[in-house]
Amino acid sequence: MSTVTTDDPLAALVVNAHSVDRERLAGTLDSWARIDPHEGLIRFMPGAKEKGTIKQLILVALLGQMAIKLLNDQQEEGLTPSELSQCTAVKGSSLRPQLKVLADGDFVLKNESGKYVVPSHAFDRALVMLGDDDG
Repeated sequence: MSTVTTDDPLAALVVNAHSVDRERLAGTLDSWARIDPHEGLIRFMPGAKEKGTIKQLILVALLGQMAIKLLNDQQEEGLTPSELSQCTAVKGSSLRPQLKVLADGDFVLKNESGKYVVPSHAFDRALVMLGDDDG
C-alpha cells in the first residue's frame, strides 16, 4: 500500500473518512444545538427547530451525533429514522421524504447498521447547508 505525501498534487483529492474539521463542525452547530456525549443526546437551541427546514434539522441531528461519536467512542455512529424523528420532533411521515431527498442528493447515507450518517465526502456541503460560509 502506498502513501500520499502532502507535496503530492494528488494529496488534495484524498478524503480521510476519519478526518473531521472539528472547529468548523463546532462553529456550525453552535447556533443550532448542544450535545451530551456521555448520554448521547442532542439538544436543539431555543428557536432552532422553528428557524430550520426539516432537511437542516436532520443534518444538525446527524452532525451532532458525529460530534458525540468524536468525543465518546463508546457512542454509536449515525441515527435511525425513528431516532431522527425523536431528536428533531418531526413526525416520521414528514421526516422520511426529506431524508430520502438528502440521501438522493448524496448528503447522507445508510451505514452497515442501518443508521444514517453524513459521509466524509458530504461534510462540507452539509455544513454549507447549515450556514457555514467556509465550504
